[in-house]
Amino acid sequence: MSCGGNSKLEFPILPGGRTYTGGFPGADRVIFNESGALCAVITHTGAPSVNRFVACK
Repeated sequence: MSCGGNSKLEFPILPGGRTYTGGFPGADRVIFNESGALCAVITHTGAPSVNRFVACK
């Protein structure tokens, strides 16, 4: 992940544009830096091991 700033904010990407309100977040995430710049779109799907991510293509 390449993105400036110290703090990164991770948000689940849910089907149908739903808002995450707790519980299971699913496999997909979007990462922003503290300034709101997009850093990465990542997924657990296809990752080499549990709790790891790979970049979405």
